[in-house]
Amino acid sequence: MILWIIEWRKLSYKGFNLKKIYRKIRDKIGEYIIIECDALIVGGTAAYNYAVSLGKKDKEIFKALQCSNDIWGEKTSRSYTIKQNNHKYIFLYLSRIISWKGLDILIKAFSFLEKERKDVFLLIVGDGPFRNYCSKLSTLLKIKNIKFEGSVNPNSVGKVYQRADVFVLPSCFRDNFYEAWGLVINEAMSMHLPIITTNAVGAAYDLVINGYNGFVVQQNDVIALYKAMKKILELDLSELGNNSRKLFEEKNNFKEMANGFSQAINYVISQK
Repeated sequence: MILWIIEWRKLSYKGFNLKKIYRKIRDKIGEYIIIECDALIVGGTAAYNYAVSLGKKDKEIFKALQCSNDIWGEKTSRSYTIKQNNHKYIFLYLSRIISWKGLDILIKAFSFLEKERKDVFLLIVGDGPFRNYCSKLSTLLKIKNIKFEGSVNPNSVGKVYQRADVFVLPSCFRDNFYEAWGLVINEAMSMHLPIITTNAVGAAYDLVINGYNGFVVQQNDVIALYKAMKKILELDLSELGNNSRKLFEEKNNFKEMANGFSQAINYVISQK
């Protein structure tokens, strides 16, 4: 049996009811399968560390880093010009708008930044059940330089990334939900964008290096996110973006991902 996982966090449940008891039993069975399977394929470093923490043998674990399409490779250009929205630096959020994606944290952090700088703009692309709450929050905080653009056609996503200067994925741990990976980070990196994300995002452990192509901050921490957004504007965004592209080309490799599966299969065959 070969198992492929991208999960990387042990869940916790407070209180007792039939639903939580069922989930605890299910989770224990899942952990047992991870430990006992003949080979385990993990989607990244976070998943690898999780498997090891459960007691999985290192020789039975094989990495297959999550990959996305090369958005920039499908386009003819990538603009490095920051002067695209009334001379404002554009921070982009592009994802579903659900509570554990942390958009409310980003809006609060941006409100602090906007009070200090007039040359910043928050572009929010996506939709979901948490959008109405976030929209009301932005109004309550009297944020001016913000736009909720709604959903975007997948064929036009490259043009959205092209408008941005920094990509932010502020996911957090809520109700045992978290970002198992976050392929939008791969996509944004393919478009030469600096990244700000949190330690609740699986991709952060493989694709984001502090000060090199962006920052990883503590999840659910408004002040930490605000400081990272402030700090990144003091750096060379073009250089950070180019570093993102270099990391993307190095690690976003479908052949290497497939090789992880191949190694797991060959290992299992060799043991029989």
